[in-house]
Amino acid sequence: RARQRGKPGMPGPRLGPQPGPPVTGCPLPGHPGPCRVSIYPEEPTVEFGSSLLLNCTSSCRNYSQLSWEVSITKTGTQGPGWVSLSIPNVTSWRLELQCFGDFGQWRDIAITTLHAYRKDRGMAGTGVPARSRSPPPPPCLFPTGFSPPPNLPGG
Repeated sequence: RARQRGKPGMPGPRLGPQPGPPVTGCPLPGHPGPCRVSIYPEEPTVEFGSSLLLNCTSSCRNYSQLSWEVSITKTGTQGPGWVSLSIPNVTSWRLELQCFGDFGQWRDIAITTLHAYRKDRGMAGTGVPARSRSPPPPPCLFPTGFSPPPNLPGG
């Protein structure tokens, strides 16, 4: 999973002590460090043609933008600190997905790759059985009037 920091053409975050409370990149209480975005599931793998719902979450709420950068039509919903991406029909074997959050002068980008697979259907639909099955053994048959002991099949 790749990750990029900072906005192109923008200075990175200032390091060292700053006067007063920080204005941008302020983490939530109990969350150390700068604001981050993350994608769930982290390594999405789905069957080709199926649907997928991904979530991008931010560790901070003071973002100016939280969104997806993808090469497909974006559909989804958003709420405080998260934005979803719905893919109703996965038609690419590999698809790079980027979620980004802008926090003042700071941009955090999370990148993952969606992988699609196709189930091996074997010989399905060809009329050839998946494996040859032998018929079950016939039940034990006894001559008329013979009574087998109670522990033998057919008794």
